[in-house]
Amino acid sequence: MQRTLGIVVVVLAALVVMELAALRRMRVEIARLRAESVTHALEPRREEIQRAGEWLHAWLQKADSGSQPGGLCPDGTPDIESMRRLLFGVYLSQRAGGATEAEAREAVIRSR
Repeated sequence: MQRTLGIVVVVLAALVVMELAALRRMRVEIARLRAESVTHALEPRREEIQRAGEWLHAWLQKADSGSQPGGLCPDGTPDIESMRRLLFGVYLSQRAGGATEAEAREAVIRSR
């Protein structure tokens, strides 16, 4: 009886070690997949932010809309405050809330 119990304990201990090793490998894999998913999620956003920035720059330069000569670079220097407020504060907040690019642009126009 004791011999059988000893064998069962050794087998169970081996199973515990194998399961802990499997859990460790899965945690490493999950961390890798999370990092990879963040990278994939950012790729389309980079292009969208570039499009939005170009649109905002052009829109600000128009006399009948933004009325800011030089767009996002009046006086030859970047207008960081407008970029922060309009692109990151309004545009990206709208997009994160589910708005389309056009709807987010309309929100930027309304906030101006």
